[in-house]
Amino acid sequence: MKEKSDLQLIFDYQQKFDRKLGWNTYENLTNEQEIINYLQLTVLKFTEEVGEIAQEVRKILRDKKSFDPEAFKHELIDIFVYLIQASIALKMDLAEEYYKKMEINKQRFLR
Repeated sequence: MKEKSDLQLIFDYQQKFDRKLGWNTYENLTNEQEIINYLQLTVLKFTEEVGEIAQEVRKILRDKKSFDPEAFKHELIDIFVYLIQASIALKMDLAEEYYKKMEINKQRFLR
């Protein structure tokens, strides 16, 4: 039996967590329209989190607040959670798709 990768373990952990809280609606999408609606909400969540990162940058640049890596880590992990959930909704192997994309990028940018 093949050992699970760290990424697979993270996906499993997220699904178990979401199931306990009833946040696993991404597992029950039955048609294309439901998937599109779910992804639409996910895009809004991504946008909100990127906006929070932008606010942190603004506080540093405009308000001269000191750099706090933890604030950025928190928002990036929120984005990662939404990415995991969207990947599950699309029945996507994120690791496999990552490597495919990197091969495309290699051809595009490493000439």
